[in-house]
Amino acid sequence: MTMRLRSRQRGQTLIIIFLGMLLLGGASHALNEGLPGGSIKELRNQIKEVVKDPERKKALLAELDDWEKDSKGHSERYAAIVKDALEGFEKPDRTATDFEQAFSSADALNADIEQSFLNKRETLRGQLDAAEWRQIFASEEETAK
Repeated sequence: MTMRLRSRQRGQTLIIIFLGMLLLGGASHALNEGLPGGSIKELRNQIKEVVKDPERKKALLAELDDWEKDSKGHSERYAAIVKDALEGFEKPDRTATDFEQAFSSADALNADIEQSFLNKRETLRGQLDAAEWRQIFASEEETAK
């Protein structure tokens, strides 16, 4: 009986993780949609190709290094939230309030990720001239014209 219950709890855990990823993944989706090619790596390639001035290129690439460090920190914070929520399933005394706190933490993290994305993007915009900005951040639709 205990084995069957544990198996059922694991199944419920997987469902909750799946739903959580769908509901809480908004910030990472926004990040992917807002970058050329959907990644910092692709943005780095675009900057290397478009920006000709070596000093500005170096500064921009350093900014991307910081961006990647921030992204890693966000991933670690998200992993800690997920770990805490999963451990909660093993404790029968956890309440809905405990899980609401985890979702609240995830919401706050998503807000941090989105704000960080906007700040980094604005920093890049300030370091690129208008033509470089358009060339790097042009949508696929605009590029096809």
